[in-house]
This record gives sequence, C-alpha cells and structure tokens, in this order.
Amino acid sequence: MKAIVTTYHGATNTRGSRIAATDEDGNRITIPYPHELSGEAVHRKAADALWVRMGWSGRLTGASLKRGYVFVFTITSDAVVRLLAALTRGGKFRGNPYCNDALMAVLREIAAERGRKDPADALCGLQAYEEYPTA
Repeated sequence: MKAIVTTYHGATNTRGSRIAATDEDGNRITIPYPHELSGEAVHRKAADALWVRMGWSGRLTGASLKRGYVFVFTITSDAVVRLLAALTRGGKFRGNPYCNDALMAVLREIAAERGRKDPADALCGLQAYEEYPTA
C-alpha cells in the first residue's frame, strides 16, 4: 500500500510558501501554497498532484500528523463487494439491480478506482466477487 506524506515549507527570501508531497520510494512533488484552500484541502492538493504525476489509481484518504498530513490509498472492502455481488449476480433481490441509481453510483466509483470504464465490469476479477455463488 502506498502512502503519501505532505509537509508545509514556509517562505524564504527567494521562494513562497509551498507544500511538498513524497512517498516512501522517494517520488516527490512540490506545489506553491494554494491560498484559496485551507487545512487538509491544501495538503490533499499536493497529494493529488503526486498521484496524478505517478499515474496511480484509487481513492486517497487523509489524516493529520504532527507536522503535515498522510494520505493512503483505500480499496473497496470485501463486504461491499459481497453486497454488490448479491445484488448483481442473481441473489434474492428482485428486478434489475443495474437500474438502481444508488447501486450504479457505487459501481461507477469502484470502476474508476480500479481504472475501468464500464461500471458493469467494476467487480470482475475481485476474489470476493468471483467466489460469490451464482443462483
């Protein structure tokens, strides 16, 4: 699991305030301090910049540290996958689950997290989904 640590660097005589984002492999990006934002949003912007630069996928979840913030990639839990499997693979539910807007929103989010374009393919290849019994 990747973690991104962000830190604030104050202004110097030659450079303005900035936020640096680094990972454990030494990948690093520094952005000018975004004064239009505050708190975690400032650090999230730096973490997002590193995330985009490295071409990573997933959802970043952040928490504060004594000196900055840490962001980790969160993945879809097996419980959510099993629930969606029950809804989409012939469980006890009636009707077409793909017509449910709430379900489709979750599937779109999982598909984006996994780098897939089609929400119907969001769960394919996940162990909890593949092992769920079909009706």
